[in-house]
Amino acid sequence: MHNGQRERLGLVTAQSKTSFSVSYGRVGNSSPLALLVSPIGSRRGYVTERLLLRPGSEVALTVTPLIRQTSVSVY
Repeated sequence: MHNGQRERLGLVTAQSKTSFSVSYGRVGNSSPLALLVSPIGSRRGYVTERLLLRPGSEVALTVTPLIRQTSVSVY
């Protein structure tokens, strides 16, 4: 989510790992964003805290079966 707008990055199936790239132009300069996890068939989701990214930043989002234990790290 960026400036209150949702934008789908992609889909990840259970027990798998994938990567998504986001161009710096889509994120903007010094504008925080949040990642939203919306499991299919579930009413519960997860929203990260606001993340301030810079060119070259990498975000690791680990989604667990118990959605409230999901974690995010920025490198």
